[in-house]
Amino acid sequence: MCTDTDLVYYLAFATTDSTRPGRRNRQGGSLRLDPRVIDDPLRALEGDRTAHMPAVAGIVLAAGASRRMGRNKLLLDVGGEPLVRRTVRRALEAGLDPVVDVLGFEADLVREAVADLPCRPVVNANHARGQIESIRAGLLALPAESAAAVTLLADMPLVTAGMIARLADRFRAGGVALVVSEYGGVQAPPTLYARPLFAEILALEEGACARQVARRHRAEAAVFEWPAAALLDLDSPDDYARIGAMADPDRERV
Repeated sequence: MCTDTDLVYYLAFATTDSTRPGRRNRQGGSLRLDPRVIDDPLRALEGDRTAHMPAVAGIVLAAGASRRMGRNKLLLDVGGEPLVRRTVRRALEAGLDPVVDVLGFEADLVREAVADLPCRPVVNANHARGQIESIRAGLLALPAESAAAVTLLADMPLVTAGMIARLADRFRAGGVALVVSEYGGVQAPPTLYARPLFAEILALEEGACARQVARRHRAEAAVFEWPAAALLDLDSPDDYARIGAMADPDRERV
């Protein structure tokens, strides 16, 4: 059984980038003394170098109707803040810029939950047609200088700023246009798509999934493997109870 403590140490020290066998992947996150955050001090040495790197944006998918939860799950309190704010905050802490927050269901309430953060809310009027419409809305809202975008689900509370930063760092290291996450063999966000892949995503038919593009380019992708326990998403009241039972759900794990 993977305990919460096990997950902390696994994510902090044992994550591998399968595209570079036998070597640990580059570390991410800025140095902070907040006891909730476990980060790599190497990132503090990067200084202004990041200003000259390819710009990586974030797209937080926050448009769903939360039907299984019975209320808007993105407004639920997790670690002292609304779930959607937690996800947007971590995307910003990972250095993604800009971070586009794609809204749909109860857009005004969700927008209010992130009003104090420097993100770009975008309303997807077609959110009921499926997640691909929200990804499209996010891509179309990005500035021309965005060389890549990391897609995130707003309801995955165990995805950390460090995890997100490692995807961006791997892209900036060069040689890949796709960086995917796997949890015990299951592919799920965060996923990084370089700009050359945007057109393929935008061309997908209604009801399709951006994962189809990831499968198409799998042989060219960098893959980060995370513990299966980090895959938890909040779809039901039982999921929310599991998060509430954790001793410190807000603690960063990388």
